[in-house]
This record gives sequence, structure tokens and C-alpha cells, in this order.
Amino acid sequence: MSALSAYFVPDGERFVATESTRGPWSPAHQHGGPPAALLVRAMERLAGDDALLARMTFDYLRPVPIAPLTVHAEVTRAGAKVRRLQATLATADGTVVVQASALGFADKFVPSLLEAHEKINGLKIVRR
Repeated sequence: MSALSAYFVPDGERFVATESTRGPWSPAHQHGGPPAALLVRAMERLAGDDALLARMTFDYLRPVPIAPLTVHAEVTRAGAKVRRLQATLATADGTVVVQASALGFADKFVPSLLEAHEKINGLKIVRR
């Protein structure tokens, strides 16, 4: 079995997509997973270690090329319990190809959210 290369290689402020991102629809475009992962990575780093991301949404505005891309992420609401984050993925010419948003819950409130989820759904959630 051959080893897969990384989806992206950091290059300064950009991320260069590799052939591993190729989708089944076009040899020039990525499938949806790698761009989503790149945006989640940016939002997780911005939210910080004391937050748990939830309710992530991705809007694919255009096909995502296998090319260098830039990520921009920002906190649009910085509450004590909940943070709202947004991120975009753009081509070299600045064209936004994917928009994402997420909620970041403060870690100290996560146990009570997990307990409520377990009670409602009858599931046991194990945090790492």
C-alpha cells in the first residue's frame, strides 16, 4: 500500500493543495473534505484550547481548485460561554470558494452540555 501525502502543504500564509485532495468530478478540483478540514483547523486554533467547536456549517460557493489557497478566520462574537466564528477559503486572486461558521462553547460549560445530551439521547460520551 502506498502512503498518501498530506492534503495541504503550508507555504507562508498560503496552503498548497496536493493531489490527495482531488475529487471524483474534475481532475482540477478538490472533494469537500480537505477544504472543510482546513477551515475547521483555523477555527479551532482561533477558538482556543478552552473551547469545543459545534454546529459547523460550510457553504461551497465555487469548485475548490487544487492550487494555493488562503484561509481567513475571525471571531464574530466573543461571549463568555459561546463564541461565534467564521472562516473563508480563497484562491490566489482573492475569490472566496468556501465559507464556514461554527460555535465555540467554553470548555467549562461543555460537561453540562454533554450530560444533557447523554440524558436526552441515552448515550455515554467519552471526552479525550
